[in-house]
Amino acid sequence: MKTIRKALDWAKSIQQFAPISDHHRRAVSELWPWIEPLDVQTALEVGTGQPPGIVVQMLRDHGVTAVGLDGQAGSDYQGDMHDLPFDDKSFDLVVSRHSLEHVLIPYVCLFEMCRVSRKWLLCIVPTDVPKFVNWPDHLHGYSQLGWEMMFRKCGLTIEHFEVGDFTEGYALRDGLWRDEELRYLLRKGE
Repeated sequence: MKTIRKALDWAKSIQQFAPISDHHRRAVSELWPWIEPLDVQTALEVGTGQPPGIVVQMLRDHGVTAVGLDGQAGSDYQGDMHDLPFDDKSFDLVVSRHSLEHVLIPYVCLFEMCRVSRKWLLCIVPTDVPKFVNWPDHLHGYSQLGWEMMFRKCGLTIEHFEVGDFTEGYALRDGLWRDEELRYLLRKGE
């Protein structure tokens, strides 16, 4: 456990200096067409991480009352995704972008996200590419099938899915592989 904690502390220390880069802005802006037809008034982003609050800001720019929660300072709320400090059905939409792979027990976090959502979840997770193992704060690496089985076991229906690309320009120029993400719009069971 000490080794995991050390790795997480190291990853957090280097992330605090990470700028919000264009590839993150582009990837997040591609999510709005999925959200717009849902008539979302309130939203929560869990695991705002780095870059901090970029999803929250995108939602606010479109008139959604949005807040963020993260384990580190700098977010609207500081807390743990395993135990969200909100009442049941507090938000129209709960968003998790590149955070479920960082938590100890993803199922518990998904159940908490479902609990505080009225209807919608938007989950963006990494693909299971080899680069995944180079990030010490990634505790889980599921395949597309693995993520989808987890969502279904939590009572979620996949409304929309796509493989997104958030590759930085230099990566392709330098012969590195693409940074792809799995994007899921999920609906809670009635």
